Amino acid sequence: MPNIHGTYTLTEAAHEIGVTSAFINRIQKETGIGGEIGIKGRLAAFSKDDVEVFKRIKILRMLGFRF
Repeated sequence: MPNIHGTYTLTEAAHEIGVTSAFINRIQKETGIGGEIGIKGRLAAFSKDDVEVFKRIKILRMLGFRF
């Protein structure tokens, strides 16, 4: 569930999609989707659109597609 600003933290996004935080970090590292990877002391924030893209990538991964 997004916060009042309509953004998700890394943990919230992972929970919404049903994946681990490491999965989202790998997507970001490999594809650049979802903005910059959060740095220590600063939370990563994801929009609703980012979460929808991550959901689609999860489905593609389940079907056997690679990054």
